[in-house]
Amino acid sequence: MAVDVKPGPDVSLTELVSGILTNARDLMTQQFELLRHEVLSDVRKTRDAGILLGAGAGFGLVAGILLMMMLVHLVHWAIPDLPLWGSFGIWGGVALIACLALLQAGRQKIKTLNPLPEQSVQALKENVQWITHPK
Repeated sequence: MAVDVKPGPDVSLTELVSGILTNARDLMTQQFELLRHEVLSDVRKTRDAGILLGAGAGFGLVAGILLMMMLVHLVHWAIPDLPLWGSFGIWGGVALIACLALLQAGRQKIKTLNPLPEQSVQALKENVQWITHPK
């Protein structure tokens, strides 16, 4: 929120400096709010990627269990009574494909994350520099 200070014959130096300081304070407040918003956005993206990775890991666990059970039934298949291992192999493969797809989607989502909002940090640095060392 800018303070309208129009220099004129009746405006004192104190009012001018006060207006400048108020504007600088407001600018810093807005910069911190922008930084907070960007960090929260990155936290949401990280959460979404974590959910996909967790789901992928869950399907990977199911796939591992099913594929291990397939090996058990494969041994049982060596005695040609009942080829039940094929059914377990098919469903284990389906779960593995789902696992890989979810893990890949989560990995792609993580690649888009930037843990530090560069533009906000750079603008904040410039403002601090300007306040501490005005030219």
